[in-house]
Amino acid sequence: MSLPFAPPLPQGQRGAIRAALQAALEVLGEPAALWVIVNDSARATPTRQVLEVLRAQRAMPALHLVVACGSHTFGAAERQAHVEAQGIDVGQTVQWHVATDDFSIPNDAAVLAIGSVEPHWFAGYTGAHKTLTVGLWSRQRIERNHANALSLAASPAVLSGNPVHEDLVRQLNDWMAARRGPVAALNVVVDASQQVLAAVGGVPLQSLAGAVEVAERHFVVTLERPVDRLVARVGAPLSRSLYQALKGVKNHAAAVRKGGALVLVADCEDGVGIDHFMGLLRDCANGAEAAERLRLRGYKLGDHKSVRLLQLVEERGLQLGVVSRGLSDEDARVCRMTPFADLDAALEWARQVAPGAEELVVEDAGNRVTRVR
Repeated sequence: MSLPFAPPLPQGQRGAIRAALQAALEVLGEPAALWVIVNDSARATPTRQVLEVLRAQRAMPALHLVVACGSHTFGAAERQAHVEAQGIDVGQTVQWHVATDDFSIPNDAAVLAIGSVEPHWFAGYTGAHKTLTVGLWSRQRIERNHANALSLAASPAVLSGNPVHEDLVRQLNDWMAARRGPVAALNVVVDASQQVLAAVGGVPLQSLAGAVEVAERHFVVTLERPVDRLVARVGAPLSRSLYQALKGVKNHAAAVRKGGALVLVADCEDGVGIDHFMGLLRDCANGAEAAERLRLRGYKLGDHKSVRLLQLVEERGLQLGVVSRGLSDEDARVCRMTPFADLDAALEWARQVAPGAEELVVEDAGNRVTRVR
């Protein structure tokens, strides 16, 4: 059985950016200047398309663009490539957030956040609400929020009761309540080929709710029963590093039976990428040791990724394999994954360690979620 790339929604939704932007601008009124907060290259947000409509629709005497990176780091060449690719370099003030401190926006400024909404493995869904919070926070503040991801209630495509999301909402509401200037969001849902499926503008959390309705229909699949084996194919930009590609494991692990096998397929041309989660996996032989380490030293950013991975392997008995050109065998094994040179070899192994008739291949696995009813 195979879940191909999700089918597009009706063609009429592709022209939604203009209407969504108009709804967002109505929230902002007639500002003399506008601060536009955009995502970095780790998200497949169609920033260029939104900015082109914005520039054509309204003249802005002062347009300040901020690239919200959260804890992500980029070199000068990567930054320039992103700026040029997304069209945020044409005669505007452009700043990149560095997570040493919270990014400060003038209190009376009008703010527009541009986000893309797709499932997130522990925050529920991405979107402009995360662009405005995690994207602009200091590392310390991100760390406090992400400690909530140790909870199993922090799961993909789930917002209600998700401690990570609820903390984001609480802090976003507090920030907005303390501001004099208006804040609006434009959330876009795109498919694996970067086609716009829907766009919703307005107050940030209302915009998120509207986009989630579309994302839920497009990205989330519910099965009647768990499968024996699942192949998770992760595409760009999430496929560039294991740090991001592991979302393909977390988004679909719930659809695999206990003791089943899950094979991740991702290029990982940057190798592990952000590697602060690897230390706990290297130093601790099992989940009990990891739990004791956290008890003694407290949570550090990335620990949730390590702990949740160990839970999959130890508590659910999942067998994890990986097919990747850019990931070393050593790093794969640190992550409790068996490395393979090609998918045929990985599937032969998976069918041996997890026999059974039910096998599922998921395309665009980093953005999609598979559940069991």
